[in-house]
Amino acid sequence: MKWLKKRKLIGEIGVDFERSRFKPHCRYILAILLVIFSCSIYSTLAVAQTGGWEVMSTRTQEYASYDVPKSIPGKGTETSILTIADTGSIVDLNVKLNITHPYDADIEIFLIAPDGMRVELFTDVGEWEHDFIDTVLDDEASKSITEGRGPFTGSFRPEGNLADMDGKDIAGTWTLEVTDDASSNRSGTLNAWSLIIEQESDLLPGAKYGGGTGEPDDPYKIATAADLITLGGTPSDYDKCFILTADIDLNTNLLGSKVFDKAVIGPDVDSDESDYQGTGFSGIFDGNGHTISHLTITGEGYLGLFGQLASGSQVINMGLIDVNVIGSGSYVGGLAGENFGSITMSYSGGVVEGDIGVGGLVGSNAGSMTQCCSSSVVNGTGWWIGGLVGVNYDSIATSYSIGRVGATNSVGGLVGFSDNGTVLDCYSTSAVRGTSIGVGGLVGYNGSTNVIHCYSTGAVSGGSPGGLMGINHGDVTGCFWDTQASGQTGSAGGTGKTTTQMRRASTFQNAGWDFEDEMANGTEDIWWIDEGKDYPKLCWESTIAPPPPPPPTGEVIDLTEATFHQFVFDSDIPVLVDFWAPWCPPCLMMAPVIEEIAEEYAGKIRVGRLNTDYSPNIIRDYDIMYIPTFILFKNGQIRQMWIGVTPKDDLTDKIDALL
Repeated sequence: MKWLKKRKLIGEIGVDFERSRFKPHCRYILAILLVIFSCSIYSTLAVAQTGGWEVMSTRTQEYASYDVPKSIPGKGTETSILTIADTGSIVDLNVKLNITHPYDADIEIFLIAPDGMRVELFTDVGEWEHDFIDTVLDDEASKSITEGRGPFTGSFRPEGNLADMDGKDIAGTWTLEVTDDASSNRSGTLNAWSLIIEQESDLLPGAKYGGGTGEPDDPYKIATAADLITLGGTPSDYDKCFILTADIDLNTNLLGSKVFDKAVIGPDVDSDESDYQGTGFSGIFDGNGHTISHLTITGEGYLGLFGQLASGSQVINMGLIDVNVIGSGSYVGGLAGENFGSITMSYSGGVVEGDIGVGGLVGSNAGSMTQCCSSSVVNGTGWWIGGLVGVNYDSIATSYSIGRVGATNSVGGLVGFSDNGTVLDCYSTSAVRGTSIGVGGLVGYNGSTNVIHCYSTGAVSGGSPGGLMGINHGDVTGCFWDTQASGQTGSAGGTGKTTTQMRRASTFQNAGWDFEDEMANGTEDIWWIDEGKDYPKLCWESTIAPPPPPPPTGEVIDLTEATFHQFVFDSDIPVLVDFWAPWCPPCLMMAPVIEEIAEEYAGKIRVGRLNTDYSPNIIRDYDIMYIPTFILFKNGQIRQMWIGVTPKDDLTDKIDALL
């Protein structure tokens, strides 16, 4: 808080104490009260003017750069950017730094505003000490950075004047310029940096959350991580209406390295009990087209942004980006552990893991889900694991998943286990791997659910797999799977088609699917297709787009003819492909070696394997005559090829040389 600035403002804002009707001692008390208000959390300044009082409030938010870490070259300059989409006038600006460098006195740093204004933070301070650890540059700090010694930690006044930025709009791309102006033999790392910005706000003193009353026509506004966490800690408000008014970043660096151990809203409060123990959210939460990113939870069960969405609840237009939800118990999802309400136009992407009932978006669904999707990587140590929903007891419609799914049994690209209800007009391209029974491209185990007008194209492997379903006891109508892309010629339900057939509208229209520009099967225009080039897509998909699944690291990815070229040619790191078949003993001998290489070179290369039995075109194109064959690619070009059982050292030596 800028104390000096606020004191100056009080003298400038038009309160003419000498000409006022207040007695001298009253004027003195009023002045003190105004100063107190100026230092409150929301920095409320009351201004006496003709006709009443004018109120100006401020709020403080931290914005972190993701353009890090960056190496600081010896005798060189490095820059890192931070783009802010929010708008608002700066009242106070501080800069937070985390830098590793052996000699702090070598470094000079400037902050550059979106309009090009430069402010010197410091130059050659600290003599021969090292590192800056959570160092805050603040005009109001009691000590200058030039008086400090490394490792620098705490708050210091910069050498320049950050107050020169006051009044500017926060929106735009900010740049941190770091220069090592000394020896070329010393280098360091810019690990992290952020801007802590106090900005003008129209929030009145005493307002709850970001404003609003919680009623349907005036929902509570959720604008910051603090608002969201406050909601989570106020169960008495769980039946109210909320609207997200800004993108919220839950990055652990912004929350003091906070990792949640329970759901943010409606958590399970007694993990010793198998059933949910807590207060479920029963209100309305409108994401308003905004996103919540970097939700990080490490806990037991009923995990997600919401632990439980109770009957009558509604979640709409909600996006979750880069979630990392890791549970050791049941019912884990990116958005909700358990849903009894309604979820519409919502999506998630990231990593979700748990034991039983784990889904990219929802762990267990006993409500309705419409126009939802997930691009998450979903893993389970138990069963009922799905790309979108772990276990379904009700309705899922016009939804899809495009991530990766792995577990033991009842594993599905869209739903792990489904019983009762319907799955209508949905699809999955998720790669699915299980180790036991009930492994399917769309649904792992279908009890009595009606599955209508759905398809799957992802690679399916392990256990007793099926192209569309692993086990089925329900009704399946007008559903298909790609026999080539999935690597599966059989399924417990649905009809297998070639990739070419799956890219024709007639395949689906003949089964009663409602496509745009046709009326024979309905006028809702649910599906469309890029004829001959792609699979059918849902017409609403262009309105929201979940992030792509994170690149696979530390694992061997099952490839198909449909995914091979993108895996090889779109990679910015080398790619190792194992051409194999399950009946080939030498291939099985090499499998553990390839898995070890994938783990040891995680992040440095991508490793995939292609079943030659289902990939005749790829085999022909690359002239694969014997298996196993191993090909190492870089930038889509073959750099090395091995045939037959190959010592691990031979493989790693060539990989190391290429890297």
